[in-house]
Amino acid sequence: ADAAASALDIAYAVRRDYWQVLLNQETVKIALKNLQEQQERLRVDQVAFDAGKMPQYYVLRDKAEVADAQQGLTNATRDVDMALLRLRQDLGAPMDQPLALSDALVYEPGAPGTAADLTAEALHSRPEAQAAQARVEAAEREIAARRSAYNPQVAATGMVDGPATRGQDS
Repeated sequence: ADAAASALDIAYAVRRDYWQVLLNQETVKIALKNLQEQQERLRVDQVAFDAGKMPQYYVLRDKAEVADAQQGLTNATRDVDMALLRLRQDLGAPMDQPLALSDALVYEPGAPGTAADLTAEALHSRPEAQAAQARVEAAEREIAARRSAYNPQVAATGMVDGPATRGQDS
């Protein structure tokens, strides 16, 4: 049960890290799109400012938004790299080995169950829970066996002498 629990823990860690990489890659896509939108807004506002139709305040604010979007993209890229390192570590793969993920993170409505249902199923099917239950049952049986040693015991003995009494009539 302990070996099965360790295998489940490793499988869970790999799955968690794999999906975390996919999530972080989607975050990079969002951050890149945000940066492109901020750069376009800056370009439009710069043209309007150059034409004298907009105060410089808007251009400066847009420059700050572009810088913030660039920082967000840098942070998202860093998160992908860190998640890939954790995935390699859990897989036991060399850190310099490239990993190609074959899945994409897609939202599908309809969750498999409520959190309470999934928790109950996990507790029922985990080897640790089964091993703990087996240890509890073994301890209960041992307690019952030790208590039975203190119960009163009855011993009976009997003796019959068959051949000596057969031939005599009295």
